Amino acid sequence: MKWEEGRQGTGYSKLTLFSSKRFKCDAYILKIPVGVAIPQHVDFVPNANHHRINITLRGRISMWVVGGYFSIGDWFSYFRPDRSHSAPAVVKDTYLFSFGWLT
Repeated sequence: MKWEEGRQGTGYSKLTLFSSKRFKCDAYILKIPVGVAIPQHVDFVPNANHHRINITLRGRISMWVVGGYFSIGDWFSYFRPDRSHSAPAVVKDTYLFSFGWLT
């Protein structure tokens, strides 16, 4: 396993824990340094609905999402990446466990 640059190219890194096309799910550790923000975007998936749960392991993140969003404080969030979403710049180094699946 090795850290890779995140898809948005904004400075966060991801460590793939597993990815299964058969079961249509994946899990990552995301490393988000101070000052990194995720711009508003949609992660398009053809012919499926995309769901994701993020659990904060260390640090703090607030996520702004339009549609399909639920959170408990700064440590747990459920959202639909196939709908518009973004995250403001983090104020301290943050690590997230991120689990996603398609339906």
